[in-house]
Parts: sequence; structure tokens; C-alpha cells
Amino acid sequence: MDPKFNCLWACSRPMGQYRGIYPGRFIERLNEIIPLEGLLILHQFGGTTKQDGFNHTVDINPGVSPTYLTDARELGVIPDNTYDIILADPPYDSQNVNYSEKLYGCKQVKPYSFMKEGVRVLKHGGYYCILHQLVYKKPDGCERVGVIAITTGPNMRIRVLNIFKKLPKTDASASQQTGEHSAGEKSENANSPAEVVGDGQ
Repeated sequence: MDPKFNCLWACSRPMGQYRGIYPGRFIERLNEIIPLEGLLILHQFGGTTKQDGFNHTVDINPGVSPTYLTDARELGVIPDNTYDIILADPPYDSQNVNYSEKLYGCKQVKPYSFMKEGVRVLKHGGYYCILHQLVYKKPDGCERVGVIAITTGPNMRIRVLNIFKKLPKTDASASQQTGEHSAGEKSENANSPAEVVGDGQ
């Protein structure tokens, strides 16, 4: 494994009124190992992540005006093999604590419950980056390329950035439709997807 994908990042605490945002300088650090410029990115648990032509968000909270107003586990409005990068920072639910219900008023987001849809909308050769307290098992049709520990200061739990790469079409276990682009090809700057669905709750 490449050392830059297997290391420790010291980031600052996330600052903002909305709970669950990325650690400080997280995106900048990710850009150092996976150049993000010109790639189409989906923030699967988007929150208040800034949107533009290359950064789209999913959230069930209409108050944050996401690109897709829907449950992150139900991405049916998005076609297969659409995004170059998927970033997922789900609530860190466990058997003891249900942050989904406590902070966001939704049903518990169990580990792995959102991965199948994330892999589906990711292009072949694209990266699926999951920020969690768990080291995730490799999803079907992907290979593991990185495990990065992230600390945000004293008395804060260490998080894990799991980085997977979707296998080329010929190597993937599930058959896909023909004619899609591979990740890494510069995506056209679309101001927004054609449709935004209603609340998936």
C-alpha cells in the first residue's frame, strides 16, 4: 500500500453550527493524494458542504438545500457510474448510540447500509472515501487502496478514512451497462443534475 494512503492526518476540529461536517482541512488533505480538480464529486451525507458544478450533495434535511433531497441509502434518482469520487461521512451510529435519530431525526444509519448505492453511482476506476470510526470491509466490486487515521485534537475520537477504488468494468463482480466513462476523465461542469427528488423518508 502506498505510504501516502496509509498514514496519520492531524486535522482541526470541525467548526460550524451544523453537526457532522468534515474535519478542518480534510478536503485539502484529500486533494493532496487524490487530485480532485475537474472531477465530479458526490458528498453522500452532504450537510452544509458547499455545492458547485463539480460538488453535489445528498441530504434528507431540506434546510441545507442539497442537490438531492433524499436518503443517502436510496440514490435511485442518480444513474449508475455517474461520479468520479464519492465522499461519505455518515452518523457514527452504534448499538449504544443512535446519532441519526438524536441529531438528524432519521432512522439509524447502520454501517455498510449506504455502501451498495455509493458503489453503484461511482464510475469504474473512481474512489469511494468513507470517513468513520470503523475500518470498513472492502465492498463488492472494489479494492482497498488506503486506510488513514485522522485525529482532531485531545479528547476527540480518532476517525478512519477508508479509501476504496471501484474495479474496472472487466474486473468488477457485477455487470454494468456499456458506454460509461471511467473516473479520471474530466467531467463536464454541469451546474446541477436534471432532477432533485423529494424527501425519501
